[in-house]
Amino acid sequence: MPVDPLDYRKVIGHFATGVTVVTALHAGEPYGMTANAVASVSLDPTLLLVCFMDGSETGLAVKESGWFCVNILTADQEDLSNRFAQRASDFGGVEWYAGEMDVPVLAGGLGHVVCRVDRVVDGGDHDIVIGEVVACARNGGDPLLFFAGGYRRMSPAAG
Repeated sequence: MPVDPLDYRKVIGHFATGVTVVTALHAGEPYGMTANAVASVSLDPTLLLVCFMDGSETGLAVKESGWFCVNILTADQEDLSNRFAQRASDFGGVEWYAGEMDVPVLAGGLGHVVCRVDRVVDGGDHDIVIGEVVACARNGGDPLLFFAGGYRRMSPAAG
């Protein structure tokens, strides 16, 4: 018997995730979208996956350009998450710089991972893009988390 998609969404929403903005550059234009369907796949070779809803502008830009960057957001970057959660990419007033292969890297994040598209796999109403990591960097700060439909912050460690 199939699972009700709404029930599944509610249950999987209780799996806490970090929040990222996936960016790409295509035909000279920057694209970006908020994503929490991001996962490390392999260390050898170094692979990472991102899921894009069918028809996503950023997903199309990634597939066309062959490159993307996963920008890991800090607890103070809710505004960027909300901005890039909208359908259209809006880089107006956003501080970013060109990383490897000119892929947009957002300033001030916890870190970023630049990938070359290795393969695209059909994932139902999403495309699963697996990227080979070509560069990465980390910075300090606290992560922005998403849990049960809302943003969360880490509690200080006990002890």
